[in-house]
Amino acid sequence: ANLNVIVSGSQSVPGPESTYQALTCDVVGHVLAANSAAGGGVDAFVFVSAAEAGWPESSLGAKVDGAAPEWLKRYLGAKREVESAMLDG
Repeated sequence: ANLNVIVSGSQSVPGPESTYQALTCDVVGHVLAANSAAGGGVDAFVFVSAAEAGWPESSLGAKVDGAAPEWLKRYLGAKREVESAMLDG
Protein backbone atom coordinates (compact mmCIF):
# COMPACT_ATOMS: atom_id res chain seq x y z
CA ALA A 1 0.00 0.00 0.00
CA ASN A 2 1.17 3.50 -0.73
CA LEU A 3 1.07 5.25 2.63
CA ASN A 4 2.42 8.48 1.17
CA VAL A 5 -1.17 9.46 0.30
CA ILE A 6 -1.92 9.34 4.03
CA VAL A 7 1.27 10.86 5.49
CA SER A 8 1.92 13.51 2.84
CA GLY A 9 0.11 16.79 3.37
CA SER A 10 -0.16 17.19 -0.39
CA GLN A 11 -1.26 13.55 -0.81
CA SER A 12 1.49 13.12 -3.37
CA VAL A 13 2.14 9.75 -4.94
CA PRO A 14 5.83 9.20 -5.77
CA GLY A 15 6.72 7.78 -9.15
CA PRO A 16 9.28 5.09 -9.89
CA GLU A 17 12.02 7.73 -10.32
CA SER A 18 11.34 9.22 -6.87
CA THR A 19 14.22 7.59 -5.04
CA TYR A 20 16.18 8.84 -2.05
CA GLN A 21 19.12 9.33 -4.41
CA ALA A 22 17.13 11.50 -6.83
CA LEU A 23 15.32 13.55 -4.24
CA THR A 24 18.22 14.17 -1.90
CA CYS A 25 21.60 13.83 -3.59
CA ASP A 26 20.72 14.81 -7.13
CA VAL A 27 18.68 17.88 -6.20
CA VAL A 28 21.28 19.24 -3.79
CA GLY A 29 24.05 18.34 -6.23
CA HIS A 30 22.35 20.40 -8.94
CA VAL A 31 21.94 23.36 -6.57
CA LEU A 32 25.60 23.24 -5.50
CA ALA A 33 26.78 22.89 -9.11
CA ALA A 34 24.61 25.83 -10.23
CA ASN A 35 25.98 27.99 -7.43
CA SER A 36 29.55 27.05 -8.36
CA ALA A 37 28.92 27.73 -12.06
CA ALA A 38 27.52 31.13 -11.15
CA GLY A 39 30.72 32.02 -9.33
CA GLY A 40 29.65 30.88 -5.89
CA GLY A 41 27.51 33.93 -5.20
CA VAL A 42 25.33 32.22 -2.60
CA ASP A 43 26.91 32.73 0.80
CA ALA A 44 24.68 30.30 2.68
CA PHE A 45 22.91 27.09 1.86
CA VAL A 46 20.87 25.19 4.43
CA PHE A 47 20.41 21.44 4.32
CA VAL A 48 18.32 20.13 7.18
CA SER A 49 19.47 16.76 8.41
CA ALA A 50 18.67 14.78 11.51
CA ALA A 51 20.97 13.22 14.07
CA GLU A 52 20.80 9.75 12.53
CA ALA A 53 23.14 10.91 9.79
CA GLY A 54 25.88 11.06 12.43
CA TRP A 55 25.39 7.57 13.79
CA PRO A 56 28.64 6.26 12.26
CA GLU A 57 30.62 8.56 14.55
CA SER A 58 28.86 7.35 17.71
CA SER A 59 30.09 4.47 19.86
CA LEU A 60 27.27 2.16 18.68
CA GLY A 61 27.06 3.61 15.18
CA ALA A 62 28.17 0.52 13.29
CA LYS A 63 25.68 -1.65 15.18
CA VAL A 64 22.82 0.76 14.62
CA ASP A 65 23.63 1.09 10.92
CA GLY A 66 24.01 -2.66 10.61
CA ALA A 67 20.59 -3.28 12.17
CA ALA A 68 18.81 -0.69 10.01
CA PRO A 69 16.35 -1.92 7.39
CA GLU A 70 17.37 -1.54 3.75
CA TRP A 71 15.12 1.47 3.13
CA LEU A 72 16.74 3.33 6.06
CA LYS A 73 20.22 2.48 4.77
CA ARG A 74 19.33 4.02 1.39
CA TYR A 75 17.89 7.10 3.09
CA LEU A 76 20.92 7.57 5.32
CA GLY A 77 23.30 6.97 2.42
CA ALA A 78 21.65 9.76 0.43
CA LYS A 79 21.73 12.16 3.39
CA ARG A 80 25.36 11.42 4.14
CA GLU A 81 26.33 11.88 0.50
CA VAL A 82 24.74 15.34 0.48
CA GLU A 83 26.37 16.31 3.75
CA SER A 84 29.74 15.20 2.45
CA ALA A 85 29.31 17.15 -0.80
CA MET A 86 28.39 20.27 1.13
CA LEU A 87 31.28 19.96 3.57
CA ASP A 88 33.74 19.36 0.73
CA GLY A 89 32.89 22.35 -1.20
